[in-house]
Amino acid sequence: MDFEEYLWAKGYKDEDINYLFI
Repeated sequence: MDFEEYLWAKGYKDEDINYLFI
């Protein structure tokens, strides 16, 4: 499972994912 897919599985939103990758 990809890291982004893991975040989505946890219920993260696009904004949250973008924030983590800054």
